[in-house]
Amino acid sequence: MDFKNYKKPDVKAPRFRKERLNLLESDLFKEFRKEFPEYKKVSDKDLRNIIKTFNENIWKEVIVNRDGVELPEGLGYLFVGSCPPPSGKNIDAPNSLKYGKQLKNTNLNSDGLLCKIFYSSFASKYKYEFRKLWRFKGCRNFTRSVSKAYRENWKNYVQVDKRVMISKLYKKSVTRDIMKRLSMSKLDNYNEFDLD
Repeated sequence: MDFKNYKKPDVKAPRFRKERLNLLESDLFKEFRKEFPEYKKVSDKDLRNIIKTFNENIWKEVIVNRDGVELPEGLGYLFVGSCPPPSGKNIDAPNSLKYGKQLKNTNLNSDGLLCKIFYSSFASKYKYEFRKLWRFKGCRNFTRSVSKAYRENWKNYVQVDKRVMISKLYKKSVTRDIMKRLSMSKLDNYNEFDLD
């Protein structure tokens, strides 16, 4: 098997950086205080910390819960899943640099599966305008925590097939939970000695 040569990337080459907008600016907090005047004395820093803590609690719950979390206000559904690696190149950059040859990342710790954070807003519950425009990108703390948890307990997470839509996967799990609850409620009143 012939390995291709691997060149060290040019770290001084020009980069394209996306323009980022920060929603947590003073204009947002002014609007918030206008709508809720009882919070006029709360500082911008405290409001940012409240939002940060709330978001942190959500992503920690996503890591712990196998079935993920339903986001508030009907924004969608978020969960961690296992999926097969892409069919294209999945280059192991550190080892390729070390040996000067292009090496593939085999990921033997998890039987070759990769960890992904899935976001879906296409379940039947979430019918809001422009939902196709929404997307989710995890912050650095979230993605690193997911990676660490996945390495330790990768079999705990849902395995997602490439050909299955996430909304269908979500509907199946919700239906399964409903059926389980219905069967348990019927068993509560069951008496095997009552022949009527």
